[in-house]
Amino acid sequence: MRFALLLIIAFVTGAQSSVAGAQSIDAALVQIQSADANIRMEGFYTIAENASASQVASDPVRSGLVNLLILENGIFRTSAEPDGPAFGDYFSELFTFVASIGDTRTIPVLVSNIDTGGTATDALGSFGASALDGVISQLSSPDPSVRNGSVHAIQTMILKGTAADAPSAAKIRSALDSASLDSYPNVRRNAIVGLATVFGQRIESTPQLINIDIKPGESPNAINPRSNGVIPVAVLSTKTFDARSIDPTTIKFGPGQTGPRNRVHVEDVNRDGLPDIVLQFATRASQIACSDTGSFLVATTTAGQVVVGSDSIRTVGCKRRGAHMDGDGDDEKESQGGGKGERGGGDDSGREDARGAR
Repeated sequence: MRFALLLIIAFVTGAQSSVAGAQSIDAALVQIQSADANIRMEGFYTIAENASASQVASDPVRSGLVNLLILENGIFRTSAEPDGPAFGDYFSELFTFVASIGDTRTIPVLVSNIDTGGTATDALGSFGASALDGVISQLSSPDPSVRNGSVHAIQTMILKGTAADAPSAAKIRSALDSASLDSYPNVRRNAIVGLATVFGQRIESTPQLINIDIKPGESPNAINPRSNGVIPVAVLSTKTFDARSIDPTTIKFGPGQTGPRNRVHVEDVNRDGLPDIVLQFATRASQIACSDTGSFLVATTTAGQVVVGSDSIRTVGCKRRGAHMDGDGDDEKESQGGGKGERGGGDDSGREDARGAR
């Protein structure tokens, strides 16, 4: 009898506690709509500390938190001095909490904070295809930290497989292709890492960005993807990097991640007094697409340091006029060492100077 009585008391107490908890959450939902930042802050912390997972997932709480984040983000992004001395910490905790809910209504807020990395880029990566257009739009920002955040978000999508459908994959390839020629070294390096991942080569360690010159001595770097010839690529030495330190067996070029067809040829390509190396890659094996604006190289030095580099290209011979491809039909001879041509390429037009990190 006594045991049964204790069970009844425990049940009643638990029920009362649940009612009180629900009432406190209801009150907090009112608080987060207040015009007073301190009251909104109090309401958020009540929900964060007391709401169960099912309550947070419920529409009243979920929508309330999303709307609160949108409101506070507007204040945080536009006000020099947000309300209250603890606003910065509060906004950070609110941002992290609401981002974890996974509501697509938060995507614009996440995109506007993409330069902060971490929570924003991870959450956008989880949203995948639904956030991709917004993320890619940030690659045109004049702020390199925003562009870098965009690349990180795309990398997360690749690793999580959240944007693997064909249209999204095409957008990612195009976005990273452009970003791999960015003037900001970190954006450039991270975009090349993303491209390598897309094409099957996962780079685990932080690579060193190096300078490469596709079709050295030519302007532009015209490539006919349908050519049966080769593409000469020079890896340029600097005062802090000796191109000869690369292990030739690790060199991979282009989307096809193809290896060189020739032995390493040492030559001072850019006449700076430093020894560079020149390699040749089969054009078709490189799998350069007609839409590509650049291509890239991945290798490892004999000391185990991964290195990556990119350079701009311009594809030709891709459009068709009737039964004929648009491109001149001249056959250039296969280059020896640092030669200039691509066999069967016959390509000419102007070059964007995008050699190496600047």
